[in-house]
Amino acid sequence: ALAVATLLTVFGYVFRNKIKRIFISNDLAPSNVIPRVSIESTGPFWDTNMIKYCSILVESKGKVSLSKIRLYVCFISKSSLSITPLDVKAKYKWINDGNGERVQYNIPLSMLDKEGKTDRRLFVQMLDNKGVKYRRTAYLSDECNVSPQSIMRVRRMLPKRSIQAVSSNQVEKLINKYTLDIAKG
Repeated sequence: ALAVATLLTVFGYVFRNKIKRIFISNDLAPSNVIPRVSIESTGPFWDTNMIKYCSILVESKGKVSLSKIRLYVCFISKSSLSITPLDVKAKYKWINDGNGERVQYNIPLSMLDKEGKTDRRLFVQMLDNKGVKYRRTAYLSDECNVSPQSIMRVRRMLPKRSIQAVSSNQVEKLINKYTLDIAKG
């Protein structure tokens, strides 16, 4: 009996995300269970080593707790797409009265620039307290200003490695696979 219980526990732990997915339906969720995420940026600044940085502030403004927050930068051209994870340390900041917690990411500008690529997006990927995956998209300007766009429920999280597509067919496959929002406007 102990061996069977151990085996079931290990099985449940390994396949926990697939088990959760069985019980989470694809119904439209009410507004009180959707994460409300604010994305702001501060102007570029220099550190003591003369490296230019940009600060991205991510704040939870809703009643849903968020976890596994990761940032990605996406470079887009006519027939190519490149998504790179931004591996920078998170600094948990102050809590605004009546709002949730805020986290700050100081990103070197060299990570946000790619020669010849002016169409850039910032993806903020997260899980809610029930394990549902969400991603918030924001446009990223040359001056490191962000214009937050949509937040959407996604089927699959972006990987912790860089992904690229060099043909329009590969771009379309990545858009469908990861539920990417790269619409203009």
